[in-house]
Amino acid sequence: MNTQLMIMGEISFIKTGEYKGEVVNKLQFFNEDEAKGISILEVKLDSTQDMSVLKKGVKVQVPVTISTMDRAIFYKQRGKILTK
Repeated sequence: MNTQLMIMGEISFIKTGEYKGEVVNKLQFFNEDEAKGISILEVKLDSTQDMSVLKKGVKVQVPVTISTMDRAIFYKQRGKILTK
C-alpha cells in the first residue's frame, strides 16, 4: 500500500531562516478549530523549491512526509507543490 499525505490550504505566511549555514524556507498555514482555537501548521520546503510561485494567500497542495519528536509533529515537502 502506498499512502500519500497532502496538505491543502491557503498560505498564511512564508518563513525564511537559516540552519547550519543553509537557507530554510517554510510555509505556514493557520488551522482554525472551534474546540482548540487557532493553531499554525508549518511545512519545511525542499531546498530546490522555486519560491517565486509561492505567495501569501495562494491556495496550494503540498505533498508531505511526517516525523515526530517530543510529542511534536513535523511536516516536510516531499514532491511538487501544486498551486490553484
